Amino acid sequence: MKKKLLPFLAVALTAMPLSAETLDWNKIEHWAGEGPNRAALVVQFITGDGQTNPGAVVWGYRWADGETPTCYDLVTAVAKASSDLVVLTQFTGPMGCTMNGIGYAKDINGLLDNLEYDFDSAMQYPKISFGFDEPNTSMGQTSAPGNETLNLVLEAIDDARETHNIDHPLNQRVYGYPAYDYDWWQLGAQKPDMYWNAGWYKSYWSYWLGGSDMNSLSYSGLGMSSVELMDGDVHGWKHLPINEDDMNQDFDQYLEDNSSWLTLNYNHFSGTSGIASSEFAEDAAVEYYRLDGTRATGTLPAGIYLRRQGTHTSKIIIK
Repeated sequence: MKKKLLPFLAVALTAMPLSAETLDWNKIEHWAGEGPNRAALVVQFITGDGQTNPGAVVWGYRWADGETPTCYDLVTAVAKASSDLVVLTQFTGPMGCTMNGIGYAKDINGLLDNLEYDFDSAMQYPKISFGFDEPNTSMGQTSAPGNETLNLVLEAIDDARETHNIDHPLNQRVYGYPAYDYDWWQLGAQKPDMYWNAGWYKSYWSYWLGGSDMNSLSYSGLGMSSVELMDGDVHGWKHLPINEDDMNQDFDQYLEDNSSWLTLNYNHFSGTSGIASSEFAEDAAVEYYRLDGTRATGTLPAGIYLRRQGTHTSKIIIK
């Protein structure tokens, strides 16, 4: 018997341009962490009217031998070090945290200023079982935030100005049952260089795993807190809409129809965003290349070059 989609996994199948690319580690400009091991984070948004799709945006993460970081560690470390990435995560139970929302913007503080919580709609949405005023004891909920709900959310958004991780306050750790209300964390106004997707019932962040071949990534049956990183892993997050009228979509067909990725974006906002770079071995050879890809040696004349050391590549200007 073939698997059927759970209600929250049934999606509207939309065509996406195929990417023939293999992830090139040497092109990753934005790194967090230190050490010889590396993994990539790739994020693909659904964009609104008037927005140019940024493609599948790429960040890198490094860690030392002997460490056992998870995808949650990767996501939060990259977000904290980045100038253009913010995430919304929530502790939902023994399996750890879920990915609720991801934002990407040239101005992260501007995105956080623009982020709103539609409390009234969340309270009225029939599929949300969390009790805002009274605990839903049938779901294991032990207490309710009541009139403090909006203040708690605004405090979490404000705290994220430093961490770039909005730690959802209505979580299982505090209330015994989490509020799956992510569809109601929305931007107040859509802007061309500001991207935000969040959801659970109307859309959701799907998690994909594999190596450098983007079209061979596999849908993960585990959440990000349960997946330990391996050297060379690619961890892909793709936002997908949910079609509530198609609850019986064959799961294998669903995976096949949603396995393609957009063109990889290593440069972000034309190189204006920055992220803390890892330390690289001092004995790694430094090489210089012209923008046409040819090797540059000797005394370099004025111009723009690519500087490569180990797996790290950066752009330099010689005047």
